[in-house]
Parts: sequence; structure tokens; C-alpha cells
Amino acid sequence: DDDDDDDDDDNGDKAMKAKYKGYDFGDEGGDKKKKKKIKKKEQEQEDETEDRLKGKDVGHGITSSLFPSVPLFKLHGEMSQQVRRDTYNAFRSSAGGVLLCTDVAARGLDLPRINWIVQYDPPTDAKDYVHRVGRTARLGNSGHSLIFLLPTETAYVKYLAERQVHLQEMSLGLVMTAGRKSYMAKKHQQSATAEGPGHHLQLILERYIMDDAHAHKLGRSAFQSFVRAYSTHPSSTKHIFHISNLHLGHVGKTFALRETPSELVHHVKGAVKVEKRRH
Repeated sequence: DDDDDDDDDDNGDKAMKAKYKGYDFGDEGGDKKKKKKIKKKEQEQEDETEDRLKGKDVGHGITSSLFPSVPLFKLHGEMSQQVRRDTYNAFRSSAGGVLLCTDVAARGLDLPRINWIVQYDPPTDAKDYVHRVGRTARLGNSGHSLIFLLPTETAYVKYLAERQVHLQEMSLGLVMTAGRKSYMAKKHQQSATAEGPGHHLQLILERYIMDDAHAHKLGRSAFQSFVRAYSTHPSSTKHIFHISNLHLGHVGKTFALRETPSELVHHVKGAVKVEKRRH
């Protein structure tokens, strides 16, 4: 039943945590002096990464060198209540920007001028989907929502339709064509195909990850967290979001990682084994 599956998910998550316990700098053996040197180097890399990413401070948001005119904000459950409140107020009063958030922002927040809700990770419960997209088109205003689905996840559209939530497909070709007409395309006229701007942006991110050891560490950590979360979908949607359906090489690319699929499998080996036994 569902409870049994939840227990299995918890066990799988514990196995994943045990698997990744030794990845942080300083967790491995060695003398204290060496650990301190590694820790100092890691902190220097972290500070350098933060400086490169931060660009210009805009209250509780930041602007990046990649999109200098777009303020970026973040909101998640591990932030203190005061920081969350300040970030919320800063984003709410901003003339524009992007808020990167978890489901902590899915309910109870009054954000009257949201134009788009973009969901990178689909919620498993239809109610959560409704709450998420409910942050836009408020108080008589118009709004839009977009959700990304892999080809293996298209059954989620039917899952939502059965719960009276109906989606309209937007073709990837349309998205890429719009991207070609964007700022990136104008700056790189040699990109004749629709995929050109997207490919160029991918290369920028991958080179950034390659040149910065701390950013690469963050990318790997994000990749591992994504796979861990993907393996914990409940039984009601497990047939849609099953880890054995993921192409880890493609997933790695979304985090600007250049490791081969076999190298990436090594980092999530525990989760893959757990899921395959339960398939």
C-alpha cells in the first residue's frame, strides 16, 4: 500500500544520504593540518564563486553577469523566518525579477503581479499543482504557467486531467524559436538554427562550471539532490516519475555537468539500485 511505499522511500533516502556522506571536503581521513588547508581553500573558492555570481546587490536579490537586468531572489524552507520575510517583501516591491523557490512559496503568499509560474519539478499531487499556479492571475489579473516534462513523464498530463486540471502543450520548437529571437540570438548572429542560442547558453554554463571548483561541487550536489528527490515520488505517480526512466547524462547536462553517464551513475549508484529492486 502507500504507507509501505513511503517507508521504502524513506529507506531509499537514508541509503542515498549514507552514500553521499563522504563527498564534502574534510570528511575523508587525514591529519588536521591538511583538513584545515582544504577547508580554507574551499572557503576561498566559495567566496570567489559568490562574488562572481553576485554581481550587483539589489536588496535581498542579486543580479548575475549573464542576465544583468533581471534581479534574482531565492526562497526556501531552510532560510530563517526573518530572511524569508525580507526576501518576500523585496521581491514583492521589485519592478520585475525572478523568484527561485520551493513549495514554501506555493501557498499563503500575496504576490499580485506575477506574470509567469515556471515549474521545473512537477508536484506529485494535483492540489499542489493548483496551489503553485494559483500564485499568478490573481485579483482579476492575467497570468501564465509553464511546466517542464520529460518525454517519459507525459502521462502526468493525463493524471492531472483526471483530476480536472487541463494543460495545453507548448512545443519545444516554439520555445526554441522564441529563444532565437531573444537577446542571446541578437548577440550571436551566426546561430542560424533555433537551437543555436540554447546551445550557446549551455556552453557558457558548462565552461563556468569547469573553471570554478566550488561551482562544480554545487552542480554535483544539486544533481545528487534532484535524483534523491526523484526517487521519493509516492506510489500514485511512481509509474510516471521512475528513476529507471531517467537518462542521467541528460539530467547532468541540466546542471551544466560534463561527466559521462557512467560517471554520473557512480554518484547515484545507491539510489538506482534501490529503485530497480522496487520496479
